[in-house]
Amino acid sequence: MLELPAPSLSSCSGHANLSLRSQILFDEDGDPDPDNIWSALFGWHARRVHECGHWVRYHGTTIGLALTTLRDARDRTAQSVFAELDAADKRHLSDLRRGGRGIFRFGNHDDDPSTLGEDIALWAQIWLDLYYTYHFLLDAEPLHNLGWGVGDAVNGGLADAWLHLTMKNGPGLPYPGNDAARSCIVDEPTASAFRGCPITTRCLLECASSLDELRVLSHSIVRDNAPDLQRMAVMALAGTDYGLPVRAALETNHPPSMNTVLALIDFALNPPIPGISFGEGRMAWAELYPPQRFELALLFRDPQFDISPDPTSDELLHYRRSLEVQTGLRYGVVAHPLSSSHSLSAVLDDLDQGRCGVRGVLLYIASTMLAYRDNDPGLISHFGAVFQGDEAVRMLDYHEWNDVLLPFVEDRGGKFSYAAHLDERSALAFASQVAGAAATDDVVNGVGPLTLDHLPRDFGQRFGDQLAYEISQRFGVEVSAAL
Repeated sequence: MLELPAPSLSSCSGHANLSLRSQILFDEDGDPDPDNIWSALFGWHARRVHECGHWVRYHGTTIGLALTTLRDARDRTAQSVFAELDAADKRHLSDLRRGGRGIFRFGNHDDDPSTLGEDIALWAQIWLDLYYTYHFLLDAEPLHNLGWGVGDAVNGGLADAWLHLTMKNGPGLPYPGNDAARSCIVDEPTASAFRGCPITTRCLLECASSLDELRVLSHSIVRDNAPDLQRMAVMALAGTDYGLPVRAALETNHPPSMNTVLALIDFALNPPIPGISFGEGRMAWAELYPPQRFELALLFRDPQFDISPDPTSDELLHYRRSLEVQTGLRYGVVAHPLSSSHSLSAVLDDLDQGRCGVRGVLLYIASTMLAYRDNDPGLISHFGAVFQGDEAVRMLDYHEWNDVLLPFVEDRGGKFSYAAHLDERSALAFASQVAGAAATDDVVNGVGPLTLDHLPRDFGQRFGDQLAYEISQRFGVEVSAAL
């Protein structure tokens, strides 16, 4: 069993989620109620807007890019460790795992050098730093004991993710050396809360998608034919952690509009990232951590100014710059090119031919999305509005005009599906390689069989045994696919 659940972003209905392990959108279509077909249709549409809002904000923000690079670095770290081991060392680690001891585990590390060996114990610490930093930034879940300080872990994780971006087949970012890279965050990382409830980056992402969903459900056609849907969306914001940022905003002396809350969340989700936004330099945790950025933006914003119902790009860019001045926090930029690919089809072909890895695909998506963020900011920050007015017409067949704005690989009721403009070979290559990379968590941090819950059911049934075999060959660890 894994020690931490695989991260995903889910709708309140529980019928859909975006798996961050596989980059696959899971959507249980279900059978529509024949007595309330309008409710079923609009509910499905709003749910997809909610989940696709997760996709655009995860790939179209600097915090999402940071999470992507942390994930990639920890996968590469685990794979490189095992690539250097001989058969005897792999058998030893496999025996530990079979006996119930995670290879790279949280908790007591006293026996790591003697049990794993000095070199592997060091690599275990590097992997755990990357894992811990990812989950702290996303969920603020420091639930697992480390044998070293949280600040050291976060600085180490960010520096190692940065280092991987300087390596072969990467975007070639400059690196200032370990001492400078490992001292970027100058204070101890802390979490945030509202009325005793934690406000996390995940919470900000869920809140923004919930507001997207509410925007869609506020249309007069929906209100007239399925009024309960809007009422349920409002109740979710009022009574679940999805609405914590909204409720915190409403308790200020001058409550902002929901469009302004979306702009504040966008500001929070785009901190400067060491290595990506700047080279040498230092920053406070409050400038990096999205929940604290949101708190400061809410506190210091100009209460006399609200984002208009249909904001222009100029208005959103001006508001972004005003928040930088009012809070003293920078809005994250990408200082170096992330990808040289010109289309999703081209980068997927490179993946299939072995010219790039999963990272190359994800960096292409991020590069494209972040360009939208800078040139057409409302497309990311106010995503729900794209489904209304003139824009809604082109969004009806979004894959024909844009190849990354929405998820291109999906699970529809258990069936593997992909965008119409892709061929099956490319889609399968992406899903297979992401699945293989994601399995490293199960191998090095888990003790049970290889799980396939981050894959569509029919994909797992068709390729599960093959995936288990490939992982066994790569890591020398006996695993069997558990469906």
